[in-house]
Amino acid sequence: MIFLLRAFVLFLLLAAAPAEAVRIFTCGFEENNLTSTIWTSTIGTPTIVTTPAPHSGTYAGAITAGAARQFIRNLSASVTSGTYFIRGYLRIAGDPSFNDRELFATFSSGTVFAARLRMDTNRTLEMANVITGTVITGPILSVDTWYRVEMRHLLSDTVGEMELLVDGTSYGTITNEDTLPTNINRFGFGSDAS
Repeated sequence: MIFLLRAFVLFLLLAAAPAEAVRIFTCGFEENNLTSTIWTSTIGTPTIVTTPAPHSGTYAGAITAGAARQFIRNLSASVTSGTYFIRGYLRIAGDPSFNDRELFATFSSGTVFAARLRMDTNRTLEMANVITGTVITGPILSVDTWYRVEMRHLLSDTVGEMELLVDGTSYGTITNEDTLPTNINRFGFGSDAS
């Protein structure tokens, strides 16, 4: 009887466990390498730093202020459907020198963008569906503060969706739009200009 009771309790515990999605791509900068591990290429000269203190671990990716275009990229097989969740921790050291400074993008073959996370000179975070021009306006970011920024991107030519969350708060969802250029084959973190 004790065995049956233990088995029943174990069944209840397993039945109550929350379902979770399988993580397809996960990475911090702990590999201390921008081209030989999970990251597959760079544009410009992004770096890995230990100061200022990273959000967690030892290292953080850094884009140098005043430098030319810089990106850290991951190339994946081209996809044309599915929902992709992107999360990163973001810290800014000052005000951008121009509007629409890019921070993250999903794109296809070169520079055909789908989603762009960007910031204006007043440090307002925005997520744009580049295909349709629809924009979600997020919070105004404080200097020297870590933020958890999440994007959800459902790929579709007709019923696509995008959502922006910052520190767990949703700032809006784009629905029933074209969110898919020909395909998606790159994810990039960085800055599109000096």
